[in-house]
Amino acid sequence: MSSGPVISFDELVSAQGKLIAKETKDRATLLPLIAPTREHYLERLTTWATIDFPDNFIVQSFCFPGSYPVVCADGVSRAEHVDYIKYLANTDSLETLVETNVVPALAGIKVSCQMTACFEIRVSKV
Repeated sequence: MSSGPVISFDELVSAQGKLIAKETKDRATLLPLIAPTREHYLERLTTWATIDFPDNFIVQSFCFPGSYPVVCADGVSRAEHVDYIKYLANTDSLETLVETNVVPALAGIKVSCQMTACFEIRVSKV
């Protein structure tokens, strides 16, 4: 058995800082969902137009598989990456977030979302 400390206070503070920094970075990748702008969507929508507007075209995909923390900075363990995305977006419903934020930003376009291995925002012609 080791007689030394398991972890020092400085190591604990450092680990928590790294966790908060990771969550901040991950949260920034969700900006197209939380606060959509033209720049978040224009390139993929242009691609969609170029290939003749196929149905259910993915314009955004949010993935953190295998890279989200076991225990988040708020002290809660989230077993599914969809729960991690909801935590980062500060919502109980990603679908409501899409309806509230993305649908109004993409006027005249049918917007849907789907949880696959990632959370996807998809578009189709109306």
